Amino acid sequence: NDVTADVAMRLYFEDGRSVPDIRHRIAPRSVLCIRTNNRDQMNGFVPEVGQQYAISLHSSTPIVAQYGRLDNRQTNMAFYTTPGYCE
Repeated sequence: NDVTADVAMRLYFEDGRSVPDIRHRIAPRSVLCIRTNNRDQMNGFVPEVGQQYAISLHSSTPIVAQYGRLDNRQTNMAFYTTPGYCE
C-alpha cells in the first residue's frame, strides 16, 4: 500500500478469553514480520508453548497478511504458512 497501516492484533483462546490491542505501525510498501514468542512484538504477552489460539487483524488500510509457523518441538523441524490474503 502507499500509506502507513495501523494494525491491531487480538489473540483468542479456547477458554473464551482474549488479548486485545497488540498494535503495530507498518510503513508504506514494506513488510513487518512478527514473532508471537517475542514479548517486545506482542505488547508484553507471549502465548504458552502448545497453547491453541487464533489471531485476528484489523488494519486502517487494506493489507496482505500471511501466517507462518515453525514447529520446533523435535529435531525434524517443520515450517508451514498460509497464503497471503487481503479483504
